[in-house]
Amino acid sequence: IKLPGSLTGGRCRRIVTIHDLGVFDAPELYDPAWVRRRRRRIAQTVRRAHGIIVYTNHTRDRVRRIFPRYRHAIAVTPLGVDHARFSAQPEVEDEKTVAQLGIDRPYVLAVGALAERKQPMALVRGFAASAHAHRHALVLVGKAVDAQVWALSAAARDAGIETSLILPGYVPDSVLPALYRRAHAFVFASKYEGFGLPIVEALACGAPVLTTNTSCLGEVAGDAARYFSHDDPQSLAAELDKTFTADRGEARARRERGIAWSAQFTWERTAALTAEFYRRLAP
Repeated sequence: IKLPGSLTGGRCRRIVTIHDLGVFDAPELYDPAWVRRRRRRIAQTVRRAHGIIVYTNHTRDRVRRIFPRYRHAIAVTPLGVDHARFSAQPEVEDEKTVAQLGIDRPYVLAVGALAERKQPMALVRGFAASAHAHRHALVLVGKAVDAQVWALSAAARDAGIETSLILPGYVPDSVLPALYRRAHAFVFASKYEGFGLPIVEALACGAPVLTTNTSCLGEVAGDAARYFSHDDPQSLAAELDKTFTADRGEARARRERGIAWSAQFTWERTAALTAEFYRRLAP
């Protein structure tokens, strides 16, 4: 965004938000031309900033490491969820909402655009390797182009789970709470994230969460999730099997731990921390 001169000079303080540093930390996940452009733009932005807002301690630390000459303040303002909507309390329409997407059995859920960094192929392979895959569906919710759908369908066919893969595409936000609440497991296999909001949404809805301990995800999920290796489908399969075979006491404790952990992530807290940082840097 190009700001008018009145907002870039004089006593005006420039505070910027950096969502993530993927073009520095994981450039192989993006188009090379995009990486070059974004690196230049981010470096320029950091040089001119009087303050930076990030969502995690991980990104804060990476800003300090990548831009050692930056000496100004960095605020960590974790994102939040609307706990009135993303709640573990079931609603009467949940079963109908899920059925309307063609889901007719217990399922493993993933939410997010089906881009390479989200590792949908690893999800298919890991799910297929689970001893309990035949009893479940794998539901991958998110926008996808035709080539991605064909590739995932082919991978599922090769793995013998073609009839288990469900690709609803994009769904409205209003549908997500029901999907989270009724999932037997929620999997977030991303290689790199600036935050990973679906993890918190799923925990708030009481879903068992499996994720990778890459970038900031361990910070966001804490001890409320179970972790698997992002490059090992067998690792995901093992964690899925542990989740499917957990006894009631273990499953209840995990559910309660996730709900309690997610409670700290609220938009009110995000807004308060952001406003406090702006006030602190006001001239």
